[in-house]
Amino acid sequence: MVWVVTWLSVVVLNVDLGLAIGVVFSMMTVIYRTQRCNHCQVQELRLSCYEVPGVKILTYNGPIYYGNRSFFREKMSRVLGLTPEEIRSREKARKALEKREREASVSTVV
Repeated sequence: MVWVVTWLSVVVLNVDLGLAIGVVFSMMTVIYRTQRCNHCQVQELRLSCYEVPGVKILTYNGPIYYGNRSFFREKMSRVLGLTPEEIRSREKARKALEKREREASVSTVV
């Protein structure tokens, strides 16, 4: 759709103005797509979580881009019950445990 508007404006007007219209139209479509919710009511959460033992599957009805990444991250943290700091600390603890296990296995072999 964006390329059609850009092409028509370049053909009808001129190249400079046509490209400017294409850029503005592209920005407007991105804003429009992120403002509306695909097949859900306004009160519904746009991020839902399904659990399988040991795995959480997230679904998100909408595009993820720089304009709504903080919204997505906040919703994801709330649904999962984790903050980025907790994830980092768990990862650090897991790596430390793996390192200790490797060192213990090396010392038992030697």
